[in-house]
Amino acid sequence: MSTGADCKFIEIEPGKWKYAIQRWPYGEWPEYETNGPFNSYREAMTHLSQNYANPGGWFTSIHDSHKHERDEYDPTICLACGETL
Repeated sequence: MSTGADCKFIEIEPGKWKYAIQRWPYGEWPEYETNGPFNSYREAMTHLSQNYANPGGWFTSIHDSHKHERDEYDPTICLACGETL
């Protein structure tokens, strides 16, 4: 089950990530918890999974000079942006 919290992953520079997740109660509280920087999108996702309930989805904002990161389950796709490599 997901919480419905607003969540955003941001590549602040190529290969450096942070994320912001909305604080409870969702929709009523305009503040966010911000975590990072992390050395990869995967590291940021792992931190989210280990420290917060599933938000149910998120937005991803990549840097103009985005550094692709292969998905361990499908190495032909960038984990962060979904682009075929």
